[in-house]
Amino acid sequence: GAINPLLTQKNSWQWGARFQYPVGSGNLGLTTYRRQLTITDHPEWRLAVDGRWDVGAGVWFEAVRVNQTDPNVAGWLNLITVGSDYTFGLGNGLYTLIEYQNQLSKASDTPIQTVITQFNYPVNLLDQFFVLTLYNDYLHFSGFYLGWHRAYDYLSWQVLAGYIDQSVTGIRAAPIGLLGQQNLQLILIYSI
Repeated sequence: GAINPLLTQKNSWQWGARFQYPVGSGNLGLTTYRRQLTITDHPEWRLAVDGRWDVGAGVWFEAVRVNQTDPNVAGWLNLITVGSDYTFGLGNGLYTLIEYQNQLSKASDTPIQTVITQFNYPVNLLDQFFVLTLYNDYLHFSGFYLGWHRAYDYLSWQVLAGYIDQSVTGIRAAPIGLLGQQNLQLILIYSI
């Protein structure tokens, strides 16, 4: 089979470090990571700065720089993500989340932007309903998903129904785990 160029080389050393410091009502972190890819003898380096705070709403950011040291590989990738979440005091609490990511790389002159929104509502102690929307301007992909999650002590399940706006996208692609133009998924989880 073909070798996935993004996989880490087997039997190679990987290492990383993280420093985290409390700042106000949250924390700020600095992370570095080094690994060997399957396609080159030169290492890949990652450097990230991230922070999360509770300022009434939860807010966070993460900035990641990925550097390939092999001149024959794509080079670098920058990822910047910002997000916020908040639980409104409606009924049992309406949880809302919005996250935006901008990706720019040496391989592409055009930034790739993705926006995700999520709304969760717990109906009772066992059941929770949620709505998830996605938009990616590079793939011209938009998706809308409705779900129900039920959890017991050891068993939980989730039903997810989704629709991809095919008029927006020219290719039949979707984020990992969300397949097809219209789909229905049942996920069973047993925890030990």
